Amino acid sequence: LARATQEVSVLTEGILAMDATLLGIVEVDPKKLLQDGIRKELCKQISVALHSMIEFREEGKQGELESRLEVLQKHLDGFKRSFEYISDYLNIYGLKIWQEEFARIVNFSVEQEVNVYLSKKIYPWQSRFQSKAIPIPVYPPLDNAATTFVGRLVREILALTDANACTYLDSSSGWFDSSGKEVLGIRTTSMLHKSIGTAGVRGLDNTLSFMIVSQLQGFVRTHRSEVLALKEAFEELTQDLGAPSTLAANASKVYSSAVSRTSKLWPGILQIAGRIGQAQLIRRQLASELNFTCRLDSPHLSGALEVVSDSLTNDVSIHYQNPEKWPYPSEESGLLRDIAPYLDTLGLTSPILKIYVTTEPLPYIAVAMFVFVISTLSKYKFDAKLQVLVPKDKRECCDSTPFIVGVITLLKQFHSSDTHRFIELLCQYVRCQIVMQGKDKKTSNKELPLDAASVLIFLGEFCKFSSLDRKAVQAHLPPYVLDKFPV
Repeated sequence: LARATQEVSVLTEGILAMDATLLGIVEVDPKKLLQDGIRKELCKQISVALHSMIEFREEGKQGELESRLEVLQKHLDGFKRSFEYISDYLNIYGLKIWQEEFARIVNFSVEQEVNVYLSKKIYPWQSRFQSKAIPIPVYPPLDNAATTFVGRLVREILALTDANACTYLDSSSGWFDSSGKEVLGIRTTSMLHKSIGTAGVRGLDNTLSFMIVSQLQGFVRTHRSEVLALKEAFEELTQDLGAPSTLAANASKVYSSAVSRTSKLWPGILQIAGRIGQAQLIRRQLASELNFTCRLDSPHLSGALEVVSDSLTNDVSIHYQNPEKWPYPSEESGLLRDIAPYLDTLGLTSPILKIYVTTEPLPYIAVAMFVFVISTLSKYKFDAKLQVLVPKDKRECCDSTPFIVGVITLLKQFHSSDTHRFIELLCQYVRCQIVMQGKDKKTSNKELPLDAASVLIFLGEFCKFSSLDRKAVQAHLPPYVLDKFPV
């Protein structure tokens, strides 16, 4: 090691002592030539490690992801420490060069991976992250499902957290299999961060966001083609239910008729909602890991960005309360645009509350989502031990938390009035169920109807994950219902 270090030092000393020279009309700077050569070899070594070590023999096999990440972490950490050690003898900023090249490789891989979701493809030679002087190696795909290591890693995480096989528990911030064993949680996310760094975690997050956009676009197409084909059923339901503050006449028949007439629509939409919710929960987990690490490693930076974010949010909120008195934050300064990447990198944003697609308002969206929810909730039961809704048959529906988060994301893409209308319809449904049970002399009135209880649990989770004030629910339900089953 000492002999190799001495040889590197002598070489560097000689190159740095040289002045820029001309080869014909081309100026050659020895210092820049040395740094470009170092960057080129560094880029090659990192690319080889990521490509060869992130490969999974069996998709969704428990333990393989962590073992692969552990090997990758040891390899890259050793390489990084060696590079930082030798950087003093090369007179370069080793850590800066490492971070720049690693981020460039990850961003290039993400760009190639999301080509499948783009109508206009970006080929490797067209990428803004590719360089002729310091090229990023392009490897042939190892399978048909992913182009780069980013795709293989995302696919493995999605396989492990399959909403039809696992249960997400928010209290434990993790996914658990049927035997109660954690398949992915805080420990795995921490290992992921240590192995591929902040740039790698952000790359996974960006890839998942493209997947969410693709699913949302599919939902919009489904709604325009299939849901609107049954607009008569939704019009009749809206008319029969009347004002949200009233009770529908012959409510049992009205609800059962609406569910039966639209039953063929919901399996496809449930699949879309489950996939969106699963990706959102993973993004939420990644953001939590980034935020936690930032608070430990850079508390001053984290605190400063939180203050700036809260200030801008308050300025926007005050503007919409009184637009004439308080102007909107200036877009010319570019502050809102420039600060967004920092907030995302530090995990200070909520993926569930973001707007991913813009589209024309969809008619009957609130009513359609209401019928979809009450139709789907009948397939769940409440688990008192886990304190969540669990599927009665996992072959028919997915885990309840991805389903709920998926519904939140779908509604978030439209005007907030649609969300409030959706909540009004659910609260009206609960009141109708309670009244119908009171009229039925064969049933006991001591407990809430199962359908009403499931909707109340859904509303509680809906408010929690969407950061919605629970007063939105309490405004439409009598106090004794909430005292019996608090939301």
